[in-house]
Amino acid sequence: MRLRHLLAMLGDWFGRGEGLMAAPRCDLTDLLVTDCAHCRGVKSVDEETKAERARLLATGRWVVAQYADGWNTSGSIEEVQDALATLMRHCDEIGRDIATIEKTVSFPIVLRDDADAADARIHELMAANGVPPSDFGGYVADTPAAVADVLRKHLDLGFETVIVRMPAPYDYETIQRMPEVADLLVR
Repeated sequence: MRLRHLLAMLGDWFGRGEGLMAAPRCDLTDLLVTDCAHCRGVKSVDEETKAERARLLATGRWVVAQYADGWNTSGSIEEVQDALATLMRHCDEIGRDIATIEKTVSFPIVLRDDADAADARIHELMAANGVPPSDFGGYVADTPAAVADVLRKHLDLGFETVIVRMPAPYDYETIQRMPEVADLLVR
């Protein structure tokens, strides 16, 4: 299920609307109909056992507080802090422990020994995908140490998983060097 949602997010990122993005969505929750508790007639997520229910990823914070098992976001640390505060408020309003929601953060990431070279490479990749700079959104392009510093701030907020979004053509240097970032994060 996670891979399917990751592919859907990537489809959204590049604006292609292919594959999973063409699947019907709920008008109320904007989730895929197959993942929406509302569309499946589930009155509450508790009606389904943990083993039977699909993990739901959503970006709408109210929907996440009500129905989801996971939440993915991205952005600057300030944007993420604001979004997390909103999600916490929604969880408090309905009496849900926010710790029951898996929190993931995702970014296009490019690693180089030089920040300018990393930034140039992310611009090349986005251009190759027809994405204008105004639509880049949050990305992290820098040295492994600098990227680890950015990700650490998100992990310190309680995010358990970092999703590295890879625009095609895949940047093999980044793929090969991501363990450097992981090593810095576990110290």
